[in-house]
Amino acid sequence: MRSYVVRLLPMLALLSACGGSNPVAVGPGSASVWGAVYAPDASLIPNIGIFVTCGGSGSVLGTSADSTGHYGINLTASDSLMAATGGSIPCEFQASQPSGAKLDTSMNVPFGVDGTPQALRLIDLYLH
Repeated sequence: MRSYVVRLLPMLALLSACGGSNPVAVGPGSASVWGAVYAPDASLIPNIGIFVTCGGSGSVLGTSADSTGHYGINLTASDSLMAATGGSIPCEFQASQPSGAKLDTSMNVPFGVDGTPQALRLIDLYLH
C-alpha cells in the first residue's frame, strides 16, 4: 500500500527563494513544513509522533502532532546537499499509531537557501 501526501502548497510564491534563473542552490538550506495527520477514517490524529529523514543522510528529525492533530517541523540541509539537489531534496515521512495504521512515504521537499525568503510548505499526512 502506498501513502499519499495530499498537498504540498507553498504559501508564498517567492522567486528569490528559488534563486531566480540559477537552478543551483548555494549555501546551507532549510524548509519549514506544517500540516495535519489523518487516520484512515479521515479523522485527525492528536499527539502522534512524526519522523522525517532528508537527503539520505540517515539523520532523523522527530516531532509530534499537537492535541488537534497538526504538526510543524523545521528541516535543514547542508550546502553540499543543496548544491547536489538544487534545493529539491528527497525526504521520507514516517508515523504509526498503536492501532497498526502507519505512514511511510517519500517526496521531494523544496528547500530554500538560508538567508533568503522562505515559503511555508503544507504537507498533510494520511495513515493507511
